[in-house]
Amino acid sequence: MIYLCLFLSQVAASAVFSLGLLDVRQRNEIVRSVRTFSMAECTAKLCPMLAILFIGARLRAVQLHRDGGSPQCWDAMYSAAWALLVQLLVALVVGQLVSSASVDPSLGGSQVYKGVAYVPGRIALVALKVLTCAALYGSIILVSASIMVIRPETAGCERRGYHPAEAAFL
Repeated sequence: MIYLCLFLSQVAASAVFSLGLLDVRQRNEIVRSVRTFSMAECTAKLCPMLAILFIGARLRAVQLHRDGGSPQCWDAMYSAAWALLVQLLVALVVGQLVSSASVDPSLGGSQVYKGVAYVPGRIALVALKVLTCAALYGSIILVSASIMVIRPETAGCERRGYHPAEAAFL
């Protein structure tokens, strides 16, 4: 959806600027939407990599346990997905509210909030960014560690209805 919205906003911007149909305020709104979706695109680029990591964790558990298996109950996959969703929502909201928010390619696609004049707001944005990044990368490390330390006895999560001890070595 993000790529579709980015594409549509870029097409609208190129059509508006080539035909010169709208006034300056409406043009600025279109430019702001293009900038917002490009910021969201930089955030969403991590989604396919997370999906492959999660599938790999599940496949490793199934490989170790013939009767299905599941990754451990560490809930790191959920926290990684929620952290990425919060980052995406912050990128969408900030892109619409802040006039000069942008993405800095020299910082690895990190978002830069230069237009936030309200100091507590800027501190809150940076704190939220740091917390979600720590949660995201910490969760990625935990999922990777769970792939490394999983054993046939622990290849299951009882909270999700799977009991590894009952079908341990069938």
